[in-house]
Amino acid sequence: MDLSVDTPNFKQYTFQELKDALAHIDREQYPDRANELMLEIASRRDRSPEPDDVQGAELDEELHPNIFIRYWKGQVSLPVSYWAVGIAVSLLIVLLSLVVAKGIETATSSALLGAYILGMYVVMIVLLVWQSVGVYRSASKHPLRGGSVAWAYTAKVMVFVSLLSFLNQMYVSGFSIMKGGYQTLIGTATYPETQFRLLNGGKELELFGGLEIGSEALLEEQLKLNPEVEVLHLHSNGGRILAAKRMMKLVQSYQLDTYVRTECSSSCTLLFLAGKTKLIGHGAKLKFHAASIGAVSGHNVKEIGREFEEAYLDEGIAKWFVDKIVNTPNTQLWEPSEDDLLRAGFVDRIVNPDQYAYSGIGTASSIKVEDIESGLLTQDYILAMKEHDPDTYQQAIALNLNGMLQGLPLAEVTNQMVDLIYNVRLPVYLANGSNAALVKYWKAQIFRMEELREDYPLACASFVYPDEVPVENRYGNEGGISEKGKALESAALAELIRSYQGNYQDIDKETQQSLIQEVLTKLRAQNEAFMQVVSSAKDYVDKPELMCDASIALNAAFVSFDVETSGQLLRSIQN
Repeated sequence: MDLSVDTPNFKQYTFQELKDALAHIDREQYPDRANELMLEIASRRDRSPEPDDVQGAELDEELHPNIFIRYWKGQVSLPVSYWAVGIAVSLLIVLLSLVVAKGIETATSSALLGAYILGMYVVMIVLLVWQSVGVYRSASKHPLRGGSVAWAYTAKVMVFVSLLSFLNQMYVSGFSIMKGGYQTLIGTATYPETQFRLLNGGKELELFGGLEIGSEALLEEQLKLNPEVEVLHLHSNGGRILAAKRMMKLVQSYQLDTYVRTECSSSCTLLFLAGKTKLIGHGAKLKFHAASIGAVSGHNVKEIGREFEEAYLDEGIAKWFVDKIVNTPNTQLWEPSEDDLLRAGFVDRIVNPDQYAYSGIGTASSIKVEDIESGLLTQDYILAMKEHDPDTYQQAIALNLNGMLQGLPLAEVTNQMVDLIYNVRLPVYLANGSNAALVKYWKAQIFRMEELREDYPLACASFVYPDEVPVENRYGNEGGISEKGKALESAALAELIRSYQGNYQDIDKETQQSLIQEVLTKLRAQNEAFMQVVSSAKDYVDKPELMCDASIALNAAFVSFDVETSGQLLRSIQN
């Protein structure tokens, strides 16, 4: 008979605990307890044979020798499954992220980049599914091992919560990122080819097309081949941030200025920031939006946009400006004003694009004579030249074509055109034009001088006295002409070209001298100082208003006669 005071209450034991107690009890010392245990076990089997038998069979299963499969089957205790394995998987995912980040940083192709992105997500999904299934199965067996039912249910709930959270994250961004990684891997998510064009005698280099992994090697090759390059023109809709950041290091290493004449968008703007001096031409566009992976925009998934944001901030760009960039969806483009670009420190100077190589037109093969002609023929005097002076017209076409092929600054091409038309051909037109055309052209020149005098008197004086006025003060450096003035001159020049091959009556030397004396008499009567300026203009450079007024008065006197007389006089002084 069992006389122990601490007789256990076997009614409170779990079925497994009853079996364990029966297996380890000293039957000789406690025969009554052994008998009571057997009765309680038999009683429970009679009441619920199926669940207890099944549970007992499950717990009696043979443990799998492979620890990973053993965990998957729930044969590892719940504390180890939930805490130890959970922490290990979390650390493994962090380590995986670091390895992938390093791999992406050093990727040598877009396919490798896609493989890293897609591979990371595949491994992460496999790990989380394996961990979740193992925890859930272990939780199901936990009460049978004598563990708390409440803790088992809590673990199951946490598994579901974690999975729902992960599925939501995958729905928001993960699946799209995986799709983008897959497309990059198989080559369907690539950017236009990065191309280059050497400009302005090798001093400037244009980059156009996309920014892709490997673009940095192409840029470095160009810079090594052309060591005289000082300015990098950017004409691109962007591409991969990684490519832009790699190219930034090259631009900084070679100490290049960056310049935009047309448009630079997305990650191209990041490359633009690498310039020693950051320049844009008047009217050029810098366009911004948040970073993206696949269809996922960084404006609502901050993890995607963080690298882009930090890259801008590291270059010293104002926070308010960067905030606007990272909050603009990748399906839109933000075009800040020139004032905003300067205020944010994004641009150093707004420049005259005519002073830099003409870029933004694509490859040399895309430059067509027909396009050049269609542009030039918008000017009436060019149309007149094509009809009445075809040889000069062909020279003008050749000047523009060669200038564009060589990537010369538009100002230089314009100067060549000015030299051809005004220095080479205009004297011929003036010496052979009709009386009416000559007078019309002279009046257009007087109108130009009057306009120049309002803006910059010395520019007006240099227009008439180019040999006396210093080069830095000549027309073109200061002053300007209105659209009306340009239209008057263009129309007058066109009429002059159309008339220059006619037969016109000339005046004899005696009549010419008589008319010139009359011109000087009118000039002296208007202001004696005008005669002194005409006689020695170089002595009056410090009095530009007087020089300009004298020039206007002199030319007005030449056209003060009737059209026939003024025209004959003007033509005679050209011969």
